[in-house]
Amino acid sequence: METGDFYDLGSEERENIQSEIRILRGRMIERINVLMEMGMFTRREGRAWEDGIDACGDNIEWVTELSDWLDQYEDSGEETLAEIKLLLESTVWHPAEKVVWLQCAERASYQEKLNLVGLLMMTVRKRQEKATGAQRVKYASVVELVGKIKTAISTDGLGEAEKLLETMDPAHPQYKEMEQAITDASIAEVRDRLTIMQLAA
Repeated sequence: METGDFYDLGSEERENIQSEIRILRGRMIERINVLMEMGMFTRREGRAWEDGIDACGDNIEWVTELSDWLDQYEDSGEETLAEIKLLLESTVWHPAEKVVWLQCAERASYQEKLNLVGLLMMTVRKRQEKATGAQRVKYASVVELVGKIKTAISTDGLGEAEKLLETMDPAHPQYKEMEQAITDASIAEVRDRLTIMQLAA
């Protein structure tokens, strides 16, 4: 219904439509607030949706269509979060990384979630490729192996470092030291990426 058509209606019909719009707007605002609390929307995105609701004016068709878009947007955000959780099930991740990345995903906006999917997919593929190469290498001594692990950590090859650690005897005195070094580096890497994402939002 065009705005001009709305004002051609009788006063009772206009009041009924305005009442319906008020109810629909109220429900949408409540949903937007919930989505902001969930982290699916940033505050800036939430305000943009609210501005869109206001811009619909008294056009019931526009308000209804915007409500449908919000439904699709919410469903897509939930599907993207499910995809992130699936990617985090890969064995290439250190347990500490999984926790931090999941927390990041749950707080991320819709667009940030989409970006995160791409980042995680690329990281999984990269680490799997490195792990395949690392498994073919034999090392002459534990000293050499420790050196390779430290090099992998310092060059952001945490997936490779984890695979190398798997070839070390857990009973060796330096095993726990290398395991902790990988954990610390993983947490630092995730926090750095999270900071970059937040600054870009």
